Amino acid sequence: MSSLRMDGLLEFLFERVPPKHLAAMVLDLIREETNVDEATRRGIDIPLMSVMDPAFWNRLAISDDDTMCHVNLRTIRIEEKSIARATIMIVRYGEITDVSVLLSTTDCRQANLLTSKKIYCWARTISKKFDIDNFLVA
Repeated sequence: MSSLRMDGLLEFLFERVPPKHLAAMVLDLIREETNVDEATRRGIDIPLMSVMDPAFWNRLAISDDDTMCHVNLRTIRIEEKSIARATIMIVRYGEITDVSVLLSTTDCRQANLLTSKKIYCWARTISKKFDIDNFLVA
């Protein structure tokens, strides 16, 4: 079990999220409406009602438009830990949708999430749950 370097940003990149799973994945990561701090698409605010609407994410998953959405969360759950200030980034290009989860290593340390094994297991669980073939941790 290796320790996390505590001086930067962790990025979990889930590649080629199947369109039929995008809404469920994003809403699973968000968990509840009060957890959304801010959401934007191409730099324009997304109404909270849209962020929490599976139809919004389903339309994005099959859209012909290249686009990017950011959802800033108050917290994200990894295993039994609650990590402050996570960002979900959804990037749609061509027919591909990638989802990244960004975390501060400082926030991970403050939540007592100190080993890369727990984070890797969380990412692997997300990948299996939403039928994602490839994920990277950077």
